[in-house]
Amino acid sequence: MMPSRRDILTLIASLSVSPAMAEDTLALRQSRTLPRVATRVVALEFLIAETLAMLDRPPIGMSDPKYYPGWIGLELDRLAGVTDVGTRQQPSLEAIARLKPDLIIGLAYRHAPLFDVLESLAPTVLLEFGVGQTGTQLDAVLELIGMIGAYVGRDPEAAKIRAEVERSIAEDAARLAQAGRSGRRLVVLQELGGLDTYWVFTANSMSAGLAQRLGLDFWPKDRGRDGVRVLTSQELLALDDVDIALVSYSGPQVDLAAKTKSAAWAHVPALAQGRVTLIERNIWNFGGPASARHLATRLTDMVLAAP
Repeated sequence: MMPSRRDILTLIASLSVSPAMAEDTLALRQSRTLPRVATRVVALEFLIAETLAMLDRPPIGMSDPKYYPGWIGLELDRLAGVTDVGTRQQPSLEAIARLKPDLIIGLAYRHAPLFDVLESLAPTVLLEFGVGQTGTQLDAVLELIGMIGAYVGRDPEAAKIRAEVERSIAEDAARLAQAGRSGRRLVVLQELGGLDTYWVFTANSMSAGLAQRLGLDFWPKDRGRDGVRVLTSQELLALDDVDIALVSYSGPQVDLAAKTKSAAWAHVPALAQGRVTLIERNIWNFGGPASARHLATRLTDMVLAAP
């Protein structure tokens, strides 16, 4: 599933929200009483389902399971047969109620308006996935492993998974250093379906957090709401020393040449120098720990292969 029109419009509109309003809207909420160990969890977002699967405690229900393989595609065997509980934007309350969960986990920015009704079905946690002035979404994902591990009684496994993810990222950083590629400038774009409008992942994104650990210089330096902001290809004209990862909006049937045929792209230095790489859409910047590990390796391979 490509980012929906509603997702895109909501994100663009959110860029003008004041910090105070954003803080109020995204405040963490959770039920006063939670189960000691949750065994029947409903996940309302991909990264939550992914994390539960890595902990070998897959959810009994999740949002948009039919689109998960296309956008993340990790830990699929553990998520086989999970019950569909509607979309991430509009979960089905009836489907959730039928499952009789003992815990519902969603994201505050998406599900806060539904907190009261969700809580009437089961104890509910809405995670604040935002970050402060210095952190990144990678930091949040690494903390999320332990948080969800505690909910489902898998604390030792959560610590092991976090260590494995961090070790894998460190190994990728070592590959870059050994090849003399540390310090290269990296830009990560998410295609939105048009030729000249993209999300660019900002300094608080998962990609930025990975770049820091990989020893790469990440652009841009600003911090966007949800780790992204809107960018046009014209902004790339002045960047003559970057490696650009362009995350595809479509499947592999549409190649890089077709996606960069606009007049603006024709003058982007990185494209002329062969330093723009089209990467598959299941490199999901909004995913969980498995996604972070996968993205780190993919970006490392890309930088190593660049001219």
